[in-house]
Amino acid sequence: MSATAIRILLAAVRPSVARELDELLRRARPDRFIITREPRGGDALARLRSGRFDVLLLDLSSPDLAGADALRRVNAERLRVPVIVLTGPGQEELGVAARRLGAQDYLMSGRTDGHELARVIRHAVERARVAEALRRSEEEYRRLFESMVNGVVYQDATGRVMAMNPAAERILGRTQEEFLGETSAGMEDQTVRADGTAFPGAEHPAMVALRTGREVRDVVMGMYNPRERARRWITITAVPLTRPGEDKPHEVFTVFDDITERRGREAELARLNRTLKALSDSNQAFLWARDEDRYLRDVCRIIVRHCGHRMVWIGYAEDDEDKSVRLAAHAGFDAGYIRSLRLTWADSERGRGPTGTAIRTGKPAGCRNMLTDPAFAPWREAARRRGYASSLAVPLRAGGRAFGAITLYSREPDAFSDEDVHLLTELANDLSHGIAAFRLRAAQAETEEALRLERDFVSAVLNTAGAVVVVVDRAGRITRFNRAGELLTGYTEAEVRGRQYWDLLVPPEDLRNVKRAWRAVKAGDFPNFHENHWLTKNGARRLLAWSNTALTDSAGKIRHVVATGIDITARKQAERAVQDREEELAAIYENAPLLIMLVDGALRIRKVNKQV
Repeated sequence: MSATAIRILLAAVRPSVARELDELLRRARPDRFIITREPRGGDALARLRSGRFDVLLLDLSSPDLAGADALRRVNAERLRVPVIVLTGPGQEELGVAARRLGAQDYLMSGRTDGHELARVIRHAVERARVAEALRRSEEEYRRLFESMVNGVVYQDATGRVMAMNPAAERILGRTQEEFLGETSAGMEDQTVRADGTAFPGAEHPAMVALRTGREVRDVVMGMYNPRERARRWITITAVPLTRPGEDKPHEVFTVFDDITERRGREAELARLNRTLKALSDSNQAFLWARDEDRYLRDVCRIIVRHCGHRMVWIGYAEDDEDKSVRLAAHAGFDAGYIRSLRLTWADSERGRGPTGTAIRTGKPAGCRNMLTDPAFAPWREAARRRGYASSLAVPLRAGGRAFGAITLYSREPDAFSDEDVHLLTELANDLSHGIAAFRLRAAQAETEEALRLERDFVSAVLNTAGAVVVVVDRAGRITRFNRAGELLTGYTEAEVRGRQYWDLLVPPEDLRNVKRAWRAVKAGDFPNFHENHWLTKNGARRLLAWSNTALTDSAGKIRHVVATGIDITARKQAERAVQDREEELAAIYENAPLLIMLVDGALRIRKVNKQV
């Protein structure tokens, strides 16, 4: 069709309908249609004689130029402009009758959208131009016919093929001479050979168009091309042609559009979209899975569900003597297949399949056709019985090496494109990261459990120890305070935690010395043993003997001090009492008015008082 705008004449169309058509075409393609309105039918015919219009839209309800009379006058005057008639709801029979009288098509007002209207108009104009070209010159027709990109087959009223252009020969894989005189049944047979089933409806679109007198549009068919020995996908539009005044079509043009490549691209795009969906849902599965095993099973199910593969499994490389591959998870139709593989990732016969190769090399590996690939021989028969045709294995990597692989099996040979491999590699990388995260999480949980047990053990030891144990940080803040400390001071651990120990436990007269000593501790002058007084919560003083241990960081800097103290108040008091008694006895001894001598067991004199 020419890229220029289509000039449309609306003849005797009711104003409301005219506005509706104008709005529909404006929305569809405003730059492709020029609309002129002519309320009177007679004036419309005069305008058509000027030859400035490409199509006539005629309202069958026009009062002065109505129905069949309008069409007959257009045909009688040989105006050669395609006519599309407009009918109202329930007037389909009028439209069919108008087609028999020469109208290209009919539309029901109020039941047509803009795209449908534009398409009908374009098709009407195109058909009219083709017909006009055929009427003007057989040579022009032949040039047009043979130069069309789409395949075109011309058939008579019985369906016999009368002509076919080179594009049709290329699409159908047969020459015009092979088809001449045959009916569409020959093409139907061709369709049956494509997939082993009969054509839907058991009737070719061209025969339907001849029988019904209606155009059959955009029927999708898969046809076997014997020249290429391959199936081609095509769309068929069959356009019947009816002579003015006749009821039945006298010929039909069948237009073929080869959509094999487009269909392939669409199928590839759909497959990639499904793979992307699987990739997205696999990442979501990581967030919801509770552990590694559940995560692996979910990913396998997601791939089978979205990508439609026959079976998917995940295997881990074992570092045993056989370098075996251990099944971790699978989904899809297996029927014992994986257990029977006896795979290895060693460079041996059972390790040169896709899974073993992917693990050994750290790169994706595949089998395009299991029936012909010699490396797949050990598993060919088992795969064939389960409907597998091709496979792809993608390594799972961590730390610069492959620790396993995810392997996918398809029903179709050569089912994995380069883009599939790219996306599935991304999925495998995400899966590897997810596995590493679950293992790190498990290791962390084990470490935390070990630390908890150790903390519980330390706490139990501290709280059962008879000595006071207090841990302070570099700022002198108490971080641990055991049960013995609570009993001694009357303070609970909650009351002293985070407080500098001299705020609560050091007598006021000792504060200066204690703080000076703590500054020396931070500078590295660390006293291992010392004694000092503590204040209890009720104000009593207790004397403690301390043994200190420093906890340092990697640079040797003191981070915490662990002090273990023994309450020596009673002992010091007893010692003081003994000393006082000794001093008292000594004074009595020296000042006694009697002679006092101290002798040992051998009656040797050891000491005498002043009376001597």
